[in-house]
Amino acid sequence: MTVRRGSSSTPAQPLRDHGSVLGIDAGFSKKRRTTGLCRLDWDRDRVDWRCAKAGTDREDRERVLASLWGGAARDVAAVAIDGPLRPGLEIDASSYRAAESVLSRGKFARRGKPGPTNAGSGPALHRAATELALLALRTLRVGATDSGVGVVGGYAVFEAFPNLFLGVLCDEVAYPQRPSRCRKWTDTMFPLVRDKLERLMASVIPNRELAGRLDLEDHEERAALVCALTALCAAQGELVGVGSARDGFIVLPPLHYWGRSASGARPWADVEIDRAIAVTRTSFPAVERRAVADLPPGQLRIGRASPHDDEQCQRRRLCGSRG
Repeated sequence: MTVRRGSSSTPAQPLRDHGSVLGIDAGFSKKRRTTGLCRLDWDRDRVDWRCAKAGTDREDRERVLASLWGGAARDVAAVAIDGPLRPGLEIDASSYRAAESVLSRGKFARRGKPGPTNAGSGPALHRAATELALLALRTLRVGATDSGVGVVGGYAVFEAFPNLFLGVLCDEVAYPQRPSRCRKWTDTMFPLVRDKLERLMASVIPNRELAGRLDLEDHEERAALVCALTALCAAQGELVGVGSARDGFIVLPPLHYWGRSASGARPWADVEIDRAIAVTRTSFPAVERRAVADLPPGQLRIGRASPHDDEQCQRRRLCGSRG
């Protein structure tokens, strides 16, 4: 089934007529295939997506990634990964990050906040996400960005966080008090904002058919699809980044899609982020919120050409460090 979706706005920085993005939900279970991957493609007429799951073995991840592309050219406009990523893809789980601090305060504390990089499962997730980012850079031709919220050089690699990518889209009056399944905020929020996700996709790449509804039921596939939508927004230059250039940004959807507050005034998450940044700045002076679509047009080059030849050396250095 295909569903024709209209467009409510014209993209700020048009993408090419055809292309792909990749979303990855980082997993680190040794027993189950908990790494979700989603390839989202578009051409002049249609938007489609394919999801798959992989384990933690590097060869298995490479096989699954290759199977998503088959014999097609492996060019991607952007990659977004659910897991803590530090600038330069440095592995450092020794400290809390600005983005985590902001998105754990106020109402976010009860609405699917991110876990800390330096505690609990954070270090393992951080390592898994970093390894997956390096895998993507090694096996795909990743597009360029100078948005300031990417995690490595001029490459369009971004940190996603499905819980709150979905959460900020939800109107406050509809927000659940708790997740329907223990700690599964993504699965709780996905059906609540599915229609808005489809409208968001239609706005970013308009006048195309969607290959069906976004009706996935599997947790890893849902999360990977949301990561792919994060990458799509980033490739278009339609995003809000929260964090700092020192320890990384979490990417959220464009502000004009955020859910309304209970009072019907500003989006509830917009208010909460402003309040949280004011408090967080004491510990993280460089913390900020970047609305990338508000940058001067000359500073946006997301999702166009792949990095230039002189940047290929950086790719080889990064991927060689995997050992």
